Amino acid sequence: QNSPFIGAKIGAEAVILLSDVEGFYTGDPSHEGSKRYTLIREITENMERQAREASSGKGKGGIWPKLQAAKAAINTNMICIVADGRIEGVLRRIMAGDDIGTIFVPSEAEGWKAAVASGGVLKAQIVVDQGAKKAILERGKSLLAAGITEVRGYFSAGATVSIVSEDGQEIARGWTNYSSSQTYNIKRKHSKLLRDIYGKSAPKEIVHRNNMTLARTWTPNVLVK
Repeated sequence: QNSPFIGAKIGAEAVILLSDVEGFYTGDPSHEGSKRYTLIREITENMERQAREASSGKGKGGIWPKLQAAKAAINTNMICIVADGRIEGVLRRIMAGDDIGTIFVPSEAEGWKAAVASGGVLKAQIVVDQGAKKAILERGKSLLAAGITEVRGYFSAGATVSIVSEDGQEIARGWTNYSSSQTYNIKRKHSKLLRDIYGKSAPKEIVHRNNMTLARTWTPNVLVK
């Protein structure tokens, strides 16, 4: 339960809690109708009561303190992920965005990032080369046309898109300044050419850094599964 407070002190963006539970469920996990929450933005009184009751039962201990830790995390504007530590490669899979465990997201702080991150698997994808990947992940840069190798799916300007490396790893999400057809027309082109093609007011960034959130800070999920 101390990890959220340690995370807050060091400025962490997320806390991962590993145990022998797969996450938080809509009911008793042993019951056939119970489903795992994969995304929770608010911990309700009903959820807390359910966790207390589950923790008092035989073989169900552990979820109550984790729910309290998750509550502490989101109250300090951190994402919290509760997952089964027995899963092989669980940390790597969480960082890769696999549907594992339950993710708790702050409801107020950086709400647009939570909205972008919680969209599930996106069909709208922009594939980037290694140089663009490093620029985004290591230097905090915006996505420029020159680093784009492929455009997948159909989307309009202002839509949320997934930024994917050539090896299939999702590295970020963000709001795009251009539609899929526009992005396709300018991929691999220098930023200076964008205004020649789309006018003087055309932004040079396909996805601006301020409108982007990195994949390492969230896991793409739906409500329950």
